Amino acid sequence: MKVLTRSYVWWPKLNSEIENLVRTCEQCQQSRASPPHTPVHKWESPRIPWSRIHVDLAGPIYGKNFLIVVDTFSKRLEVRVLKKTRHPNHIHGLPDIIVSDNGTVVDTVTRSRYLKIPRDTISQAERMVRTTKEFLKKMTQRDWEYNLANFLFCQHVTPCTTTGKSRAELLMNRRLRAVLDRLQPDVVPEDLDKKFEKVRTFQTEDQEYAKNYSSEKTWKPAIVVTPTGPLSYQVQIEDGKLWRRHINQLRKRYVTAEQNHSAEKVESHEDETAEKTVEAITEEDTAVADAGRQLTTAVLL
Repeated sequence: MKVLTRSYVWWPKLNSEIENLVRTCEQCQQSRASPPHTPVHKWESPRIPWSRIHVDLAGPIYGKNFLIVVDTFSKRLEVRVLKKTRHPNHIHGLPDIIVSDNGTVVDTVTRSRYLKIPRDTISQAERMVRTTKEFLKKMTQRDWEYNLANFLFCQHVTPCTTTGKSRAELLMNRRLRAVLDRLQPDVVPEDLDKKFEKVRTFQTEDQEYAKNYSSEKTWKPAIVVTPTGPLSYQVQIEDGKLWRRHINQLRKRYVTAEQNHSAEKVESHEDETAEKTVEAITEEDTAVADAGRQLTTAVLL
């Protein structure tokens, strides 16, 4: 509980407050187990998940029997409701070794055919089995399915003190997303910002190729006029028409020095033509104004 809480929040004296909350729980004290015994057998650590599992039965609780399975490698806990003790369980495949505490969890036929099952006075996963049994006794009969699923999920996502990783990470090689992960909304926006940093951008008067949908030529030379959105631009093609294109419908246009010089000449010629037109309009306006003044003077005289 402390490890799971510290992975999301922290405040001063957090550990002591959690310990005091659990220590003063009346229902927890009444169902608390005896002090732990000295280990009798030291097991060799497995190298792969689901190689050695520890099993036990709990019940009947509310008229149901529960099969408790603990994977030694990942410390993952599985609890299944059994309608009969001969219940096949092949979720993660057959293990190499099954350890039980001299109980009748697995029958003789199964042992002889498939599995090697040594008998041990106190199994390595006995503490987790005891914890699970205590929880099953504390469950209310009304919502026991929801409470059991929630208990298992919390156990799967809680980091282990010895490995620093959760049981789900060790078994499935990925971290399960919990409700409290929604308290960290800055993870996704940072990734999105990094992606948008790599998005192409264009400047005004950049020479590009614009996607053409009206003729055989797929691309037409164009000049960027102005951006119309975060990812769209207005471009002008050679005949003067204006198109609006998404950034995925634009690509950079590479021109030779001669083409660039020719384009500069065209622009210079257009500027000169525009200046001459403005001058002609200005001279015409001046002549019209002079004629109007002369006519007004003649009328007054």
